[in-house]
Amino acid sequence: MLRRTQINTEIQKQILIGLIVSTKFCTEIYPSLSSDYFLSPYAKKIVRWTKDYYEKYKLAPNIHIQDIYNSEKEKLDPEESELISSLLSSLSTKYEQMKAENFNVDYLLDSAIEFFKKRSLEIMSKRVSSLVELSKLEDAEELVRDYKKVAKVTSRWVDPFDPVFMEKVIESVDEEFFKFPGKLGEFIGNLQRGYLIGIMGPYKRGKTNWLLEFAIEGLLRGLKVVFISLEMSDTHVAKRIYKTLGAFGDEAGEYLYPCFDCRKNQDGSCSKKERSGNYGLIDTDGEKPAYTKSMKYKPCTYCREHGLFDYIPETWFVIEKRPKLTLGALSKKVRSIKRMMGDGLRIKAYPAYEANLMDIRRDLDNLEYTENFIPDMIVTDYADILASEDRRVTGREQIDLTWKAHKNLAAKRNCLVVTGSQTNRKSVDKKRVQSTDVAEDIRKLAHVDGMMMLSQTEKEKGAKMMRISYVDRHGEFSELKQVMVLQNFTVGQVLLDSEIYRGGN
Repeated sequence: MLRRTQINTEIQKQILIGLIVSTKFCTEIYPSLSSDYFLSPYAKKIVRWTKDYYEKYKLAPNIHIQDIYNSEKEKLDPEESELISSLLSSLSTKYEQMKAENFNVDYLLDSAIEFFKKRSLEIMSKRVSSLVELSKLEDAEELVRDYKKVAKVTSRWVDPFDPVFMEKVIESVDEEFFKFPGKLGEFIGNLQRGYLIGIMGPYKRGKTNWLLEFAIEGLLRGLKVVFISLEMSDTHVAKRIYKTLGAFGDEAGEYLYPCFDCRKNQDGSCSKKERSGNYGLIDTDGEKPAYTKSMKYKPCTYCREHGLFDYIPETWFVIEKRPKLTLGALSKKVRSIKRMMGDGLRIKAYPAYEANLMDIRRDLDNLEYTENFIPDMIVTDYADILASEDRRVTGREQIDLTWKAHKNLAAKRNCLVVTGSQTNRKSVDKKRVQSTDVAEDIRKLAHVDGMMMLSQTEKEKGAKMMRISYVDRHGEFSELKQVMVLQNFTVGQVLLDSEIYRGGN
């Protein structure tokens, strides 16, 4: 009973926050909103204030809720005034973060509607029981008829040709939720809430690093991100994140970084006056020498920077100085991120094959109720090593259930879900990984909205370069097309730069 009361209290608090900070939430919830659904007098007052403000200005009050409170507080009893003041104080440092475009309104809306349904049934049940005891049967029947009107409002059925709904759909088409920077972002495109994205590659090809890159890019975009680890401890995950955020090394010093160059610069066939230098790189056997600091050769990206088709991507190296990972350097970086992006990342580590999506959902609920942390992105590392959703099911059917559960999680939570998958043995020595190389169960491809495939030869690994192909169920992408990505895992850099790959298959 105490647990249910806590949940109800948290949901009411989240609804109040949504009404204060989000115009979109106010617009969507307005037809269903009634102060009668809220249990405490102070909550009822905030609902009435936000509703009156929205009716007048068609906006959420945001920081103006403080002005409303100041004008009304003399009419409140001391306890109400203290509770409202405490809620507003807790919001004071979070307004900008919660007003952001990425605020998960639809998930909060679903939770609010479920709460309203429950409350309207509870209220009706009590009133009907009282009227029946008093033998006022006609009044009881009238209450039941009134409830049907409430049920219609909260049913969430939509008319696709309703003007308000059409406007909502059209306006949402161009909204950017998550997109990688550079050519990789252009290649994959904008990833939406409700998507399930897979990352597929052979053993030790960097899937975990890419899953962490999703999490970190999401954090830096102001999203709330949850990272679920099934292989590493939370301390190991955290250390990787620290190195990525600050490009920290295990020791301070010089590190070899890959950079883009042009093939015509390397083979000496470029005759442009803008070329960086007059020295070629490739020897008479068509091979690149080992890099040394004393080389006179200079990479050239003039044509790349000016969008000229003459540019043929190749890679070379530069030396960069990087600091050591220390508590002082890390703390300074984290303070900067929290100041700009807020407190947006949580990690949870489980032993491999012990937890399933049911366990993860339970812990996500606890995170929501204890910290009011509602994720915009959930990353699991990785789906294939989760425990079965049904202990009676094994093998391929178990894998299929797990991937279905991931897709359901994305839809239910209205967030981007990203996970990884091994490829089969045949893919280990292939130059280009294909969707048909998926391990265990090809049905994984039926559940994802997109699948990234990681390809890398030993030579490319030495050049600190990887190729990415992508299958998109919402577009016309060909997995024959690839993007080349520059990396330096030593300092946690998974996506230094990217360019369209123009080599052979």
